[in-house]
Amino acid sequence: MKNNTGTGRGKPGYRKTIIAMRNIFILLFFLSYNMFAAPGYSQTTRFNLNINNKTLESVFNEIEKNSEFSVILKSSEVNLKERVSVQVHQQTVGTILNQVLKNQGLQYEIKDKHIIIYKPEDNNIVNQQAKKVITGTVVDETGQPVIGANVVEKGTTNGSITDMDGKFTLSVSQGTILEVSYIGYLTMEIPVQNREVLNIALKEDTQRLDEVVVVGFGTQKKINLTGSVSSVSAKELEERPQPNVQNMIQGKIPGLQIVSNSAQPGRDSGNITIRGKGSFGASSDPLILVDGIIGSLSALAPDDIESISVLKDAASAAIYGARAANGVILVTTKKGKSGKAQVSYSFNYGWQQATSLSDQVWESATYMKMYNQMADRMGGKVKYSQEMIDKYSDPNRDMNLYPDYNWMEETFKTGSNMTHNINVSGGTEKVTYNVSLGYLKQEGLLPGHDYKRYTGLMNLEAQVHERIKIGATSNFYNGKLDEPYYTNDGLVLMILQSRPMTKPYLPDGSGRYSYLNMPESYGGEWLNRNPVWAMNETSRKVENWIANAQAYAIVDFIKKDNMQLNWTTKAGFRYADQFLNTHYPAHPEGYYYLKESDYKPGGADEHMYAVDFFPEKGVSNRDQREFYRMFYTTLGYSWDITNDHSIEALLGYQEEAQSARTLEGKRENYPSDSMTEINGGSTAGQTLSGGLAEYSLRSLFGRLNYSYKGKYLAEANFRYDGTSRIHTDNRWGIFPSFSGAWRISEESFVKDNINWMDNLKLRLSWGKLGNSEIGNYPYQEVYSSTAYIFDGAVQQAVIQKDLKDRSLKWETTTVTDVGIDVTLGNGLFSATIDWYNKITDGILSQAAIPLSVGMGAPTINYGKLRNRGFELEFGHQNRIGEFTYGAGFMASINKNEVLELRAPSYGSYIYEVGKPYGEHYLYIWDGIFQSEEDIANSPDHPNNPKPGDIKFKDLNNDGVIDGKDRTMVEGVYPKMLYSFNFNVGYKNWDLSVFFQGITRRKIWTDFFGDAPFAQGAPPSSRFLDAWTPENTDTNVPALYTHGYAPMTGLRSTYNLKDAAYLRLKNIQLGYNLPQSLLNKVGIDFLRVYFSGENLFTFTKYPDFDPERAGDGWHAQYPHAKTFSLGLNLKF
Repeated sequence: MKNNTGTGRGKPGYRKTIIAMRNIFILLFFLSYNMFAAPGYSQTTRFNLNINNKTLESVFNEIEKNSEFSVILKSSEVNLKERVSVQVHQQTVGTILNQVLKNQGLQYEIKDKHIIIYKPEDNNIVNQQAKKVITGTVVDETGQPVIGANVVEKGTTNGSITDMDGKFTLSVSQGTILEVSYIGYLTMEIPVQNREVLNIALKEDTQRLDEVVVVGFGTQKKINLTGSVSSVSAKELEERPQPNVQNMIQGKIPGLQIVSNSAQPGRDSGNITIRGKGSFGASSDPLILVDGIIGSLSALAPDDIESISVLKDAASAAIYGARAANGVILVTTKKGKSGKAQVSYSFNYGWQQATSLSDQVWESATYMKMYNQMADRMGGKVKYSQEMIDKYSDPNRDMNLYPDYNWMEETFKTGSNMTHNINVSGGTEKVTYNVSLGYLKQEGLLPGHDYKRYTGLMNLEAQVHERIKIGATSNFYNGKLDEPYYTNDGLVLMILQSRPMTKPYLPDGSGRYSYLNMPESYGGEWLNRNPVWAMNETSRKVENWIANAQAYAIVDFIKKDNMQLNWTTKAGFRYADQFLNTHYPAHPEGYYYLKESDYKPGGADEHMYAVDFFPEKGVSNRDQREFYRMFYTTLGYSWDITNDHSIEALLGYQEEAQSARTLEGKRENYPSDSMTEINGGSTAGQTLSGGLAEYSLRSLFGRLNYSYKGKYLAEANFRYDGTSRIHTDNRWGIFPSFSGAWRISEESFVKDNINWMDNLKLRLSWGKLGNSEIGNYPYQEVYSSTAYIFDGAVQQAVIQKDLKDRSLKWETTTVTDVGIDVTLGNGLFSATIDWYNKITDGILSQAAIPLSVGMGAPTINYGKLRNRGFELEFGHQNRIGEFTYGAGFMASINKNEVLELRAPSYGSYIYEVGKPYGEHYLYIWDGIFQSEEDIANSPDHPNNPKPGDIKFKDLNNDGVIDGKDRTMVEGVYPKMLYSFNFNVGYKNWDLSVFFQGITRRKIWTDFFGDAPFAQGAPPSSRFLDAWTPENTDTNVPALYTHGYAPMTGLRSTYNLKDAAYLRLKNIQLGYNLPQSLLNKVGIDFLRVYFSGENLFTFTKYPDFDPERAGDGWHAQYPHAKTFSLGLNLKF
């Protein structure tokens, strides 16, 4: 199939215009270096300020915001809350300071880019006390030096500033206390005591108002955001040492739902949704960008991440246009910082156990008695003989020959994971670098499950000219997954249905694999496969390679205090290769566990061959290669028009394209089962397939911000996208957004009367987003090969199987968001509340056509879905001396509703206008039939139930149980996602506790792990209390097996499980070793910690784990409870 990958509108002039714009941008880049002279920063920096009755602190913040100056207080007596006024236009910082300090009794001194504020009279005081010289180092919580931190002797003007290595020297009085402060960190008071060397670690101020967050194609101060954006910092990631980044952010962001299906190594990534299910015709996955390039969270090492931003509404995501309907996740990797070379090393080792396993009957005699009880009730089964039951009941029996083997406990083991990461970063004011290597090794809870991950990152940035900065980023990922041919529930079901009467290997010590203890003709059901054989002898090997590389340049055309014009260009690519090799032996052998003479009179004194384990024989290989390339260029402009009015603008152009090629082959016949390479097999019966898929995207985009006095904020975004996935008549679309915010806290009626109100902001946004992830060319006719008989001979031909609709468009999502942000008491308390209404229109669905057409129905745009909900987030953080503590809570409530649908559908799930999409559609379980009389007096049930079977409610009261008695039962979507956390710290110790949960989620499961004796599986222990004529006071039905129509013929709430849970997701206790000790061995920072993951789960979900993707077999690879030890080292 040849795909049209162009994105023009059929108008050559228009396409040429876009290409010409791109070429002009590229040409400007090469000319810009010599076109502009660059005055140095040593020239006088000038300001425009119009500040009326604001705090002295706000003036200092404005100076730091609009320049490279840092303000340092050399006296603790400076009253930062003192209100001042200053009006200047194009004046130096000295003019500003002269005005605001003249009535404060303060003076200043400028050293390099530091402004030091002090009281002049204090400089003349001669301290008569004995002095001593102390030295010290100030670092952050990760051991990085803090440059320019203010270190002051409390109650005096005597102070110092840390240098490029975070070091300081100061002469102080005996017994004094040092005050250490820096923007963005909590101020600390450090008693000097008898120490001469101090090592001080500042803690981040998590509620600071000047926090910068990453947004589309740039950054913004959080306080100036008009859209709904949440972020997770590197520090928060460190609190959960998990192998997968995706699981680390679970419960950290309101509205972000992550459901991890299992803890299987290499497959522990979950499903991600932002603000509900966005579509039922196209993908609901969010767009994930790593440093601007499409990527995957599971391919990243947590230590390489600086921050993660989640763009949830249209105002924040519209700049990504046709790919942003389901939200956007922006990952920023770590870059180098100027200063000495810093070598960092982190290590973590964890032990894993299953959070929960199936509780089944593993006593052999009990199992056989219960099977016989079921056989008597159902008929048509071969019962176990009493003689055989007695052999397994004898307390003096040979337990190796007649075991009570608990396959669940014996097969699942303690798993482990180990991570190493080493990082080198540093640089000068001109060049910075960051290089890291990471390694992860996981050993699963089941044998034969192993995963290794290798990662690397390199960031390099250079200021090659006063006005030009260039940089490059590259990272790689190599993942190697070894597992059996059958994975997850496909393997766990084999464990569930194994019999307690056998062990994995024959009791004769030959190493041969067992099957049943004896043939089914002597009692019992057939067996699927020996799970130990499957784990030892079959294999599925997956190797993934991903390489990303990009280069960028930033040119400052204008760099004034009140005006900036810069141009950014970035180009990059992503190469991904996945190779899959599966091996299934062609000649496996399983034997009966007992010798024939043990169950057959006169039988042979040997173990008889039983089965070949139903081979799907052979070796298959599959290789898939993807190549993604991206180029964008932006022009950014900011202008402080006056002291009250400022604007920022961004205009950009972007190109993206991706190709994916697959090749797959299989051979079945091999001379030896040990051969695992495809070229060792016979060509007879071999299969071969392959394909190529491509798409491309071209875009224009822009953003405009306006601010009036920093309290009235407005923003507009647009993106004009064209995609090759849609026909030329419809492939271009525009996606706009508009948003505004009112910082009520900046109004005089608040500032003058409520001094504890740091920030009160009201936000409103509206916008339209697109979803171009609709598959490859659903509008295009596709022909498949076939054969016809002409003139008595078979002739090759092609045939079109499906109708196509060339008017197909992408899905569009319109989002309205109203939010409020509050910060109180200098960051003591914070809150964010959002309400949103998200409507997706033009959802892809199949058209209704008569069968007489003889072709498949075309995909059309006909469907509308609404998601509406609330998000809440509250936080508290405080410091009392050397003791810190904090708490947080977040919750999100979302409800979806179908607004338009081509036709309703009623099967296992209900699809109907006015209801949530795809909710459970079930019969209502209404107890257990107690007698034939009870059956006769009840509504007429299908499938001829017996006493002990379940009965259903007659919802329409017509006396008959049929399809009209089904009803919608909510539970597919959780009612609420929530989490809460606590943290405390004292001196070098810290403790954090994190809980996460969901409410009102229900999962329907059946068959393996649920129905008793499914493929002969030992029943759940609850069936020990199964209904019998003598045991009627129970809610457990009589024994049956899967396929028994009265129990399994109708889909009902009997199989619906309550999957709500509250889980202790993580607890971590950490200790930072004293710096005085570390200095003796040349170490800058050393932290050791203990962490526990998934330690406790409060749930009503039976057996296994409530956190799973959705309905299906009850069997599943479990989640893991992890205990780990780790360290972070820097030198």
